[in-house]
Amino acid sequence: MLRSMDRTLSHFRIAGSALLFASVALAASAAPADIPAVAWAEVRLLGGGMLLALVVGSGRVLAALRTRGRGRLALAALAMALFQWTFFAAAERAGPVYAALLSTAAAPLAARLLERGAGGAATLLAAALLGTACAISPPTGITLSLASGACYAAYTVAASRDAGLAATCAALIASGLALLPLAFGAPVAALLSPGGLAIGAYVAVGGTTLAYWLYATGLRRVSPAAALAIQLVQPLATLAAAMAFPGARIDRFAFAAAFLCVASSAALFIPTLTTKE
Repeated sequence: MLRSMDRTLSHFRIAGSALLFASVALAASAAPADIPAVAWAEVRLLGGGMLLALVVGSGRVLAALRTRGRGRLALAALAMALFQWTFFAAAERAGPVYAALLSTAAAPLAARLLERGAGGAATLLAAALLGTACAISPPTGITLSLASGACYAAYTVAASRDAGLAATCAALIASGLALLPLAFGAPVAALLSPGGLAIGAYVAVGGTTLAYWLYATGLRRVSPAAALAIQLVQPLATLAAAMAFPGARIDRFAFAAAFLCVASSAALFIPTLTTKE
């Protein structure tokens, strides 16, 4: 009974993390318009990473930094930095809903291509469905949305040998330091305004620290198959988060794009789950 309740709670934790991840770009879109994408990337990487280090323990994070290979750490940090930057830039141009939908669907497809190369009916079907979603999305920001998904896939592949919350925290902080020179010109006054501080706190605490903690603790009691299934509903979590945010613009094409993005990811994951069973 207790194990069943614990497993159910773990599913809720992973679902909660999906909602928090999906809400980050929506929250940033409500901030003052003159705060650039790179500033929000730094808030999430350094702010959220350092808060997560307090939760995990600085000793464990330092150990993860020392034990990870320098090449893998550099690649993972660069990919994470580019992901955050391109994702917030895409949200500025395409809107947070479309940016999150396309980036979420592009990531597993790019990861499949990085790991196995081109080819395969499932890969071609996923690419076709994602291409259709792009065709009905606003034209501005599509390239950045797809690039952000590809960067996250590159991070996932580079960090696949170093799973765990401490390693994730180390990658966040390292990527934040790598991106820091580009953030020096950010308008500090707008970021330190009451609205900027409130949204920055949410991005760092809710969208990063709490989200990664929920995801990591949820995975302790959830099978890999269930974890893959959660990824299928990320686009739906994006729409749910958007409907909870006042002022978020959702048109009928967003629902169609979300369906296509779910179908694209399902084309990749469902054959894998069937084979494992």
